[in-house]
Amino acid sequence: MKRPLAAALALVVGAGLEACDPCSGIIGCSGPARMSVEGQVIVRESGAAVRGVALTFVRTDGVGLATDSVQTTTDAAGRFQLVTDAAAVGDVAGDLVVTPPAPWQPYTVSGLHFSTSTIRGEGQILGRMVVAPYVEFIGELYSRSNGQPLSGALVTITRTGGVAVSPDSFDVTAGSDGRIYFKAQAANPGDMVADLVVTSPALARTFRRSDVHFSATYLDLIPEVAAVWRFGSALPYVGEVYYRGTGARSAGIQVEFQRTGGILVDRDSFVTSTGSDGRFPFLMAPLADGELVGRLIIRPPAPVLPETLQTLRLPTVDTDQLLLLGVWGYGQQILYAGELFLRGTGMPAVGLEVEFRRTGGIAISPEAFVVHTDASGRFPLAPSNAADGEVVGTLVVRLPAPLAPDTIAGVHLATFASDAMRFLGRWGVGPSLAYVGEVRRVDTDAPVANAAVEFQRTDGIQVTPSLLVGQTGADGRFLLNPSPQADGEVVGDLTIHPPAPLRDTTVTGIRLQTFRSDELRLAGVWRLVPPQ
Repeated sequence: MKRPLAAALALVVGAGLEACDPCSGIIGCSGPARMSVEGQVIVRESGAAVRGVALTFVRTDGVGLATDSVQTTTDAAGRFQLVTDAAAVGDVAGDLVVTPPAPWQPYTVSGLHFSTSTIRGEGQILGRMVVAPYVEFIGELYSRSNGQPLSGALVTITRTGGVAVSPDSFDVTAGSDGRIYFKAQAANPGDMVADLVVTSPALARTFRRSDVHFSATYLDLIPEVAAVWRFGSALPYVGEVYYRGTGARSAGIQVEFQRTGGILVDRDSFVTSTGSDGRFPFLMAPLADGELVGRLIIRPPAPVLPETLQTLRLPTVDTDQLLLLGVWGYGQQILYAGELFLRGTGMPAVGLEVEFRRTGGIAISPEAFVVHTDASGRFPLAPSNAADGEVVGTLVVRLPAPLAPDTIAGVHLATFASDAMRFLGRWGVGPSLAYVGEVRRVDTDAPVANAAVEFQRTDGIQVTPSLLVGQTGADGRFLLNPSPQADGEVVGDLTIHPPAPLRDTTVTGIRLQTFRSDELRLAGVWRLVPPQ
């Protein structure tokens, strides 16, 4: 049958208009960049489409759009399309504000990301959205002690934060398979935060968990098991051992744990070996809540001797997460602390470079190393040792210029089986002017007590203070110990103010030489002549 002429002309005109579109009839044709998103809004409970839902996409980041706010409305089938031109191809971030008709309430989907494209027909499907966000949760509960489902367990879920839901508290009972199920309406998509309380005849006590998250969604999804929880007491501990001398963690180190007290467990002892990281599990299951007490025996290969750690305490916990109980050393090590003070002042030698150089004894690594003194003048000596015994070495202490270094020879470091740092010794460094003077009567050689003395520097190296004031004791002695600023000699005058009837006396040109030792030297004995 022939078409009427008017209909034929209409087809020709229509074909001519389509031919004006450069993408007409071409799959994958390109054009200006744009964002295109499609979706549908339904009532989840019935599956019915919702007409007249206003949707507004508000751009917050990413490539620019022709307008930062794109609006549309669902049709009779609940479908919508958000389309707008874009400045470039890339990612657009933004929020989608959904405003359904009454009685439903508006909600916002935050943090959406869409891609812009130059390919026509390459839109994005947002999916089947619901007119009201919701939480629909399925979880499974098991006993930690035997792995069986917690059939009949009573679970109370109470909202404490996050998105608002209605109702905000739920009491549910686990089925024979240990499953719980609940649903609620939510104000917005996101996470509801809640406290979880579980009671069951199969559990020794009530268990509580805080900050449990439940997801509220805006999409029509088939619910799946979202969480599997285990409840009950556990001892999920691991320990770690290392060789003290080198710090190495090794596989195959045998360890034994023996219960000595506390709660009952499924076995009173176990023997296991470390992995390559030096770690091992505690292979015991608690039979009650509380604390397990025991000892750990570390048995490294010979010739290293076994070590026993007494009174380890392992409290039960409600978690499957592995917890590190402790890190313990075995074998002997070198771990010492020395201390330095400045001879000139007696104060701690702070911030000095100290080098240890091995000169004999067992091998260490490295054979020479540098450490620094801290605010108390202390410094550590902890080289690596592979054998037991004693290392001998020399300490070289580098003082600030122009002072020469100090050398402390014959330092002995013996290995020992302990994790406690030992104190090695205390040494003075730098130049010293630690002198003592003495005042006596020339006629009787009796000491002159309570005489005021003054030493005034007149030449030589700088000292602090330049004027030193003191007093003789019952033995006629007085300290003469200014702090030297360099190695060398200080020259000064000594004035003695004795009690009456003895007269004041000044001795000029006294020379005091610095020395590098911790001794107290005698500067001189001065005898006073009594009046005639």
